[in-house]
Amino acid sequence: MSIFRAYDIRGIYGQDLTDDIAEDIGRAFGSTLEGKVAIGADVRLSSPALSAAFARGLASTGLQVLDVGTVPTPLLYFTIHKLGLDGGAMVTGSHNPPEYNGFKMCRGGTMTISGQKIKELEQAVKAGGFREGAGSVSKIDMADEYMDFIAERVKL
Repeated sequence: MSIFRAYDIRGIYGQDLTDDIAEDIGRAFGSTLEGKVAIGADVRLSSPALSAAFARGLASTGLQVLDVGTVPTPLLYFTIHKLGLDGGAMVTGSHNPPEYNGFKMCRGGTMTISGQKIKELEQAVKAGGFREGAGSVSKIDMADEYMDFIAERVKL
């Protein structure tokens, strides 16, 4: 079974999805982007390690990576849109059992990559030869801005 699915990348952490694979996926995805990206993670026990590995991969391609920490997926999308970023990724196992984890990635705005783009990432991971650069990873807290955004739009 491939971890590269139609709409995301998913696998059992430590078995078919490892930190090394996560870093290579970050390198492959980062090689397709320019500028700044955001990364967030869900509450699964494997998410911090996968997020750090993926962020290292992104940064190794020259990207500036903004780590929003452990957040709900909509907060990641809010960050990408609010800051006008070039893309981002959410480390999440979604509805799968706790031993699973994976990535939902988007390019520009909040357009989630899927289908052929996921297959292209798989091919890039297998081929190697990623772009090299001196990027960075920094923490950013968008929770207050996100909560304000929601509170302004919800009337009880």
